[in-house]
Amino acid sequence: MVIQAIVDIDVDVDFGLAKALKICSQCGLKNAVGNSIKKTIHIVITDNIVEKIACLSSIKGFFTVDLRLFLEICSYNYAILKKLGVNPIPKIFYEQSKILGYIYVDNKVSLFEKTSKQGVVIVRVLKTKSLPIFIEPSHYLIQASNSDIYEKTVEILNILKKLQSILTPLISSVCSEIVKSETR
Repeated sequence: MVIQAIVDIDVDVDFGLAKALKICSQCGLKNAVGNSIKKTIHIVITDNIVEKIACLSSIKGFFTVDLRLFLEICSYNYAILKKLGVNPIPKIFYEQSKILGYIYVDNKVSLFEKTSKQGVVIVRVLKTKSLPIFIEPSHYLIQASNSDIYEKTVEILNILKKLQSILTPLISSVCSEIVKSETR
């Protein structure tokens, strides 16, 4: 179970892409990919997200952050999702969708989505207090200037960490119950 941040930075023209890439390197981000035509940087962060976002916030520009929690669950079965506290989404609405369900944490909606890897779900925190009919990227992407990105990222990251701490022991107990019932 891992929390991942995908960060895209639209670097201010006056700041300079080379200077921004140098800061990325100083922040310990060796995997930063720059585009000199669009003046953008793409980074995937999987550890020390708070510290690295704080470091990156010295880059003058506009940030877009996609925070995701990857969870391994034993099954996409609705009964299992309910045991985990997830409200399954009616199939009528999301039949062709990857969305499995949602849960409320700290007055925000956290969405559970299938991935292409069986048994792995992505949890994203929406910036809404209720589940919207249509889920658009603007509902879960954190967008802000370099001066505001740290606070906005930490708020959502804390919700994901809280979910991770609640769901990790719950998933192992629910999945072990299933294994025990299948072996009988």
